[in-house]
Order: sequence, then structure tokens, then C-alpha cells
Amino acid sequence: MRKLILSLTAAVAALGFAATVEAQQVKWRFQAIVPVNTFFYTTMVKAFSDNAKLMSGGRIEIQPFGVGEIVPAFKIHEEVAKGTVDAGWTTAAFLANADLANGLLGNFPGGPSPETWLHWYYVGGGKQLWQDYRREVLKVHSMMCGLGTTEFFAHSHKPVRTKDDLKGLKHRTTGVWAQVLKEVYGAPTAVISSEELFGAFERKVIDSLEFAGPGGNLGLGYHKVAKYIIIPGVHQPASPVECVINMDKWNALADADKQVLEAAAELTTYRSYALTGQEDFKAMPQYRDNKNEFIELDPALVLDIQAETRKWLEAKAKENEGKGNPWMGRILKHMTDYQATFAANSGTRAWDKR
Repeated sequence: MRKLILSLTAAVAALGFAATVEAQQVKWRFQAIVPVNTFFYTTMVKAFSDNAKLMSGGRIEIQPFGVGEIVPAFKIHEEVAKGTVDAGWTTAAFLANADLANGLLGNFPGGPSPETWLHWYYVGGGKQLWQDYRREVLKVHSMMCGLGTTEFFAHSHKPVRTKDDLKGLKHRTTGVWAQVLKEVYGAPTAVISSEELFGAFERKVIDSLEFAGPGGNLGLGYHKVAKYIIIPGVHQPASPVECVINMDKWNALADADKQVLEAAAELTTYRSYALTGQEDFKAMPQYRDNKNEFIELDPALVLDIQAETRKWLEAKAKENEGKGNPWMGRILKHMTDYQATFAANSGTRAWDKR
């Protein structure tokens, strides 16, 4: 929180500087991967736009659009780089098939918890690493623009408890988990964008899906179709999303305005995490009232998923290194080293218990 206060203080100072030196007007189009008026659109997409406008004294106007309104959901990184749209709100997990370094930045089974993720990104060097990777490989500027809580493992038409239950399960997911689930556990995964997901689930084109946690999923209505809700969300301990900005647009900004946008993104991230947690608490009684049956994964399966994913990631990182791409290995080591250090030194915390 001290880091957030310092960032906001810097932004306030930047406002004064910008007003006296350049008074630059900025108008961007900004597309999300979620529909308009959904929880994530309101608390992350629109919130970032509103924060940027407020903190710039109205000079920076970032007009948000819902999924598919300008470019396809899975093409936001690419279209932002080309300049088709000025900025986008998306997940790195959508690019995991192109480069598994992105799967790490979307988080993975056994990856950092939300608290660890916030520390790694803002004070542990993760932000600089992420931004360097984006600039070098995709030629865009990146900022974390929201952090969700641990997801539901699945809304499902079928019960899932053990390793055997995963085999043959037609499951919608993304990122590292999509590949591990298919290659290690024999599940025919499907990557489906948010605007098509409810229909596919309702028609039983897929057996199960993951999208978000309790609060984020509630308004999307998956529980009205699903019989089972599977927990815990071992596949997605934390759910980071990013704002990507066209590099020419970013470079054209005054340094003061860059600071404003970085601070607006940071405020959005911290605030969205708190709001997401609050919505989770409020949503759970509604799932119970809907008579959804909650199933907890066998603890042995949770441990197996974490261990198998780490082994799979290390093998893939070595493979990528041999092909001349060091980014996956670099990010994996940086993130997991920080995660291990954080865990080894967090014994002073007294956690809430069920």
C-alpha cells in the first residue's frame, strides 16, 4: 500500500507538471475481452479509463469498448501493436500457444497467490521484466490493469474429484493449464472467447468451463446451467490482466502522462482486487441458494497438478532456450524464486481459517 501511495503522489505531482508544460490532450480507443457492463468491465476496464481521466484533470480520455466491438478478443495484443486500436485490456494467457512465457504472465497451476503476485509485480522486479518482454517481442507497452482472486476450478455438467475424472473431460480453459490438461491429463480442452462461452456450455458442446471466481462469474450465469461447481481453483491462484498500449502512442506521451497512466493502472489493480474479493463473499450464498453442488478436488489431485505443471514448465523452458528464446526460462525462474522466498519468510502471518 505504501508503494501505491507513493505512486499516486508522483501522479499528482505529474499533473501539475503536465498542466504547466504541455497540457496534452489524449484520446484513445480501448477494447476489452469482456462484455460491456459485466463486473470485470466495470471494475477494471471502465475503472482504468475513469482513473486516467480523473488523474489527468480530464485531458486523457480513453474510450472503452466491449469484447469484439473493434477487433476479435484473441487478437487484441496483435491489433494494438498494429495500431488498429490504441489500447486493449486482455490476458497474457491468450498468447500462451505462441510463446509460453505469456502463460506464466497469465498465471498457472502452482503459481503465485494474489498477495505474492502483487509483491512480485510492484516491488519484486516483475513489472520491469514484464514490460521489457512486451517491448522486445510484441512492440507494445504493458501495465497490469486488474487482479482477480482465485477462480473456481470449474462450472461443470460432470463431477470432478480425481485424476481419472479429468481424462476425456471437454473443458474450456486457457494458458498453461489448457496445455497441461491436454498433454498430461488427457482432456480435450477448448479455448472459447467470453461472448461464445455461455452458449457452448448450455448446449453441452463442452462439459465444463473456467472463467473467473465466484463474484466475477455470477453475473454471467454459468451456475444456472451447471449442476456442479468444482473448487479449489488450483489452475489459477491469481488472475492478473494487463492493459497493452500501442508503442507509438505510448512514446508520444509526455513523461508526466506516462506516470499518470502507470498510477491509474496501479490504483485500478489494487482496487479491483479488493472489489473482486468482496464480490466473491457476496456471491457464495447465491450459488448455494441455486442448489449448485460444490465438489472439492481430492487433495492428492491438487498436489499432482502443481507438481506436474512445474515439471512441464521447466521442460518447456529448457526446450525454448534451445530454440533461442530465453524469455520463458527467465520469467519462470524470476517468478518462482520470488515465490519461494516470499513463502519462506511469511511465517509471521496469521491467516483467516474456515
